[in-house]
Amino acid sequence: MNQAYPFIRFFVSYGRPLAAAVAVIVLIAGGIAAMAGLPGWVLVISIMVAVVLFILLRLLGEVLALMADMLLPQ
Repeated sequence: MNQAYPFIRFFVSYGRPLAAAVAVIVLIAGGIAAMAGLPGWVLVISIMVAVVLFILLRLLGEVLALMADMLLPQ
């Protein structure tokens, strides 16, 4: 892959673990907030945000992998 696209190379290589890490961080933050005395709906919202972020980051990784395979010079 061309050296001019470091973000694409990085995200194709590490997109899946990055998506999972971001989702887990959001879940941990929501759990900490719920244990700190905030209402229970904070945990529910953090779960929803984590799922949406995970899906969007995985989708970005798939799109970038497709772009890297088909459009960028090898």
